[in-house]
This record gives sequence, structure tokens and C-alpha cells, in this order.
Amino acid sequence: MTFEILEEKEYQSFLDKHPLKSFVQTTAMGNVKKNDGCNIHYVGVKEKKKILCATMMFSTRGKLGKDFFYAPRGYLIDFDNIKLLKFFTENIKTYIKQNNGYLLKIEPKILHRERDIDGNIVKSGFDNTKIYKNLIKQGYIHNGFSKEIDLNKQVRWAFILPLEKKTEKQIFEEMRSNTKNHLRKAEKYNIYTRELKYEELNIFKKIVESSGQRKNFDSRSLKYYQNMYKEFKKIDSIKYIVAELNISDYIKNLKKEILLERQKLKELPNTPSKRGLIKEAEKNLDSLNKRLEQAKEIKQKENKDIISLAASMFMTYGNEIVYLFSGSKSEYLSFGGQYLIQWDMIKFGLKNKYKIYNFYGISGNFAEEDNRYGVFTFKQGFGGNVIEYLGDFDLVISKPIYLAYKVINKIKKTK
Repeated sequence: MTFEILEEKEYQSFLDKHPLKSFVQTTAMGNVKKNDGCNIHYVGVKEKKKILCATMMFSTRGKLGKDFFYAPRGYLIDFDNIKLLKFFTENIKTYIKQNNGYLLKIEPKILHRERDIDGNIVKSGFDNTKIYKNLIKQGYIHNGFSKEIDLNKQVRWAFILPLEKKTEKQIFEEMRSNTKNHLRKAEKYNIYTRELKYEELNIFKKIVESSGQRKNFDSRSLKYYQNMYKEFKKIDSIKYIVAELNISDYIKNLKKEILLERQKLKELPNTPSKRGLIKEAEKNLDSLNKRLEQAKEIKQKENKDIISLAASMFMTYGNEIVYLFSGSKSEYLSFGGQYLIQWDMIKFGLKNKYKIYNFYGISGNFAEEDNRYGVFTFKQGFGGNVIEYLGDFDLVISKPIYLAYKVINKIKKTK
């Protein structure tokens, strides 16, 4: 076996066929990070010219004069192959040391324990604690089985919807009633979704920014979204989707519904046996009139026909669709635009034979009082199950610099 620096093309070819592949490990992501000022490294182990394992690493200069190395979603390797893991680890340590590095962080795309839709451990399910122990034996330091969402790391908890061998009808039937109602409402309002072009990414940015202000998180820069679009469109692995409403058409449809409801009410005889139907018709008419007034206010406020309600960013690499970022305008949440975006992308996944629809990050705290519980229940409403990754590990190259790095990070968190 030999440890080698890999060419981009041979690395990408190996990645494309590997079961642990992820969009964050692609050369497209490498190019995005390169634009951000990172150095990119492609390394692997070969035997008779055949690649046995590989990884992409980003490196950046730290405040202490040494480089921080990071392999997003870890190595493309059989983690049960101790001999290979040991050889790869020893050579990576040497390589990083030679390249002025003090630390390598990895977050393997390995699930910890099998979970159900509510986040409970499946008793007869898989358990990859052995892989965790394999890494510890090779000198990796685990940073804990955290339950919180850390935006500086790859997600440890996520929610997925398996698509393989499922039909559109089956998935819809398995959704929770609240989710179905939102989708029916969106259909009734004639809301539609479409893919944004490069020159329209400011629409996405503004919507995500407005959500960020409401939920107290920072949106990425427009440049980041543009760079992601440029690089991942080359391999057809990214989509920015927006949900929109034609407010003028919506007003016309509401007026038609009001006329029909009035006619229905007029034709109902005022008898004791029909009083229930009369009350229901009056209630519907009142609701329609309120919606019409709301629609008129929206049209006056926006002063345009097409209203953007919500938007999402998706990665479509390998056998999964990843729902990465999103936002919804708070004043238009009742239209259910975000629900329709998810449903349309799920149907896209079914049509194009993707195996997994990854709703991505959730909190590992499944209590109603958790401030991220609403995110969990939104994703849970479409059906599927919770997944729990092993978490992140540190491979220390320079212990004194590493200890200083830990102290600096601790100080940052307490501020």
C-alpha cells in the first residue's frame, strides 16, 4: 500500500462510486472553499494503482501560525478495516505535519444508532459503536454525543425520508394530517414552485435573511450562494426553489368562490333541518371575505402580481436530495409555501430515482420545550425517521497548539 496525493479527477471518480459519498466531499465543494481562501488537499491510499480509500481536506491558517485541517464528512474508507484505517491515519498525520498543520477534524458519514420517526432508538436496529471505538483506538478524540445544533459543524442529527420503492400516493398517505392540510391549502390557493436562475439568487437571499432575523441566525452571503450555484450547476447537483403566488389571480378566484357561496346560501331553505348547513355556509363566506380583504392588502402593499412566499436550497448529489437552507416570509406563512416546496422536491426525487430525501439538521432534543422543536415537527410531518451521526473527531498533530486552540474556543463560547 502507498499513501499518495490524488489528482482531482481520480479522486472525484472514486468519490462518485463510494457508498459514503456526500456533496460536501466533492471537488465542486473544494472549488467553493478554494474561492473562500482555503487550500484543498486530495489524498488516498493505493494498492497496485487501485484507490483503497481517500479524503478531501480543507486547510486554513489559524491564529497560532499553524494550519487547521478539516475533512467534511470524514474519510471514504471501510472503517472496519483496522489495518487500512491505521495506515491511512499514520500517513495523514505525517502529511499534515509536513504541511504545517496542528489538527485534523473529521465528521464521518457513519450513523451511530438506528432511530425511529420520534427519535427513539430502535431496539433491534443497527449500532455502529464499534466504528467509534475503532477511531478512538487509532488516537482520534471524540467531541461528545451532542444534541444541540452547531452551525460550525456538519449536522449530527437529521431527519430523512426514504424514497426507494415508494410511490407518490404512498408517501402522501403516510404524511401527518396537518402536513396534508397545508398542501391541500397551497393547491387551493394556486401556489406554485419554480427553480431560480443565477441572476435571481437575490430573491432567495432576501427571503432567507428575513427568516434569519425572525429566528435569530445569520444568513450566508449572496456571494456564497452564487459560488455554490456556479460550481454545483456544472455537475447538475444544486437547485434553488421558490414558492410564489399570483395575487391578482388569487383575488379573482376568491371573488368567484364568494359568489358561489352566496348563491349556495341563497338557495338553502330556512328550515330547522338546514340550519347546520346555513351556519356552515355563513362561516365559509365570512372566512372567504376575510381572505379577500387580506389579499387586497397584500396586493396594495407589494404593488406587484407575483409574490414570493418561501424559498429553499437543495443539493442533489449521488442518491440523495439534501434540503440545505430555506426561508419563509413571516407574513405569508399561512399560505404553506414551504410545504409545497418540500412536496414538489420529494416528487422530483421519486421521478428521478433518488433513494433518500434528507431534510437535514434537527436538534437531538425531542422535547416540546426545545426551541428547535418546530423545525423537527415540520420535517416529521412528511414521514420518515431520525438519523444520528457518530459526531466529530479530532486527530491531534501538535498537542501544545491543539490545547491552545481548545482554550481559545472555550473562551469564544463563554462570550
